[in-house]
Amino acid sequence: IPSYTLVNLHTGLRMADNSWDLQFWVRNLFDEKYTTIQGTVPYNSGGVSALLGDPRTTGLTLSMKV
Repeated sequence: IPSYTLVNLHTGLRMADNSWDLQFWVRNLFDEKYTTIQGTVPYNSGGVSALLGDPRTTGLTLSMKV
């Protein structure tokens, strides 16, 4: 498997009294194409199988104290 670099980003806002917390995050910021596992297929002449890594993923997380 060739080498690769993944860049993740995480930032957020939190109230001074910690009543709520809002976070924005990105995983695999530059949408790098990569494989996590690669190997030969059993009982197949020359077949190769690979498991692809996750594409760019973004999200928001809101946490609140009740």
